[in-house]
Amino acid sequence: SLSADSRFDEKNKSSFSTLLGITIRPASNVELTPLFYFEKTRDEETGVITNGRIVAQNGFSLFGDRDVDEIDLALRGIITFTRTLSLQFYTQILLARGRYDNFRLLEGSESLAPAMNQQQNFDFNLAIFDANLLLRWEFLPGSALYLVWTQTRGDDSGDYRVDFGPRFRETFKLPHDDALLLKVSYWLGL
Repeated sequence: SLSADSRFDEKNKSSFSTLLGITIRPASNVELTPLFYFEKTRDEETGVITNGRIVAQNGFSLFGDRDVDEIDLALRGIITFTRTLSLQFYTQILLARGRYDNFRLLEGSESLAPAMNQQQNFDFNLAIFDANLLLRWEFLPGSALYLVWTQTRGDDSGDYRVDFGPRFRETFKLPHDDALLLKVSYWLGL
């Protein structure tokens, strides 16, 4: 599948995105679905966000025009070994970088006034990697054992100028958090 979207608004915001996905079956028991998503947004009037919160200045919310570039690469798949044993996986790399300029303060329900001497850098350059593996074994009809491994890596360099290529390579060098889970479900026929 291939889709593309272009949007504009009355405040000069422009956005273009594209999504490319394909399902591949190299064997009857293997299915792979790679996805590629790209989005480029310019001059989006929005609240300035840091640490998940809108920044306030002198008691007023800080707004700015934000430019954002985003790439999302994902691979989903399943390998079916037998009728009762399968391995599912999902990996994703998200790269997003953004910069703010033309800062303003929200002083009323819709009034924005120029912000004074904005010196702080609110730019971002995120690199996030997530991976999940799920081994499922149905040891009895309706009863299954699940073994799950997950890994997460993430970082925000804060430097909009760094391109996606170096950020992609750095993603695999970031510190990571791993989890291993075991779940058993047993069906009781009453």
